[in-house]
Amino acid sequence: MKINTYSNIFDRLAAVLLAPQNVMAYEQMIYKEARRYSDYTGGIWKIATVEGYEGQFMYPLGDDKYKVTVNANGYEGEMSNVAFGLFCSICAYEDLMDIAHEQNLDSLALRLKREFDKIMNIIYDHEEGVELVRALD
Repeated sequence: MKINTYSNIFDRLAAVLLAPQNVMAYEQMIYKEARRYSDYTGGIWKIATVEGYEGQFMYPLGDDKYKVTVNANGYEGEMSNVAFGLFCSICAYEDLMDIAHEQNLDSLALRLKREFDKIMNIIYDHEEGVELVRALD
């Protein structure tokens, strides 16, 4: 998979998330998910797309591996930085969808669901897709 990166998340996500404050919420949720499920301690993230796919996600720069633990389903494993970013991004979209539903923001919830599905398509075809699905199950 060829990863394309972008330096400005607002340019890529604002149209999907409808407002800059939603982009900020998405970004913060990604970092929250990273800390929640792994040994992540901080770093620089990039926004990316995958050639041949729709959908955008963020991932931490570098070649680090991340130990991921999901207590809710018993998953324990290690992921590359890109797989970890896909995992955190999909979790953040899921959290934002829940918030949008709770606040009766149906248009935003639908846009988030579309993005969620696009990222899941990337996950299914990713070389670490089986691990990712296990972590998300």
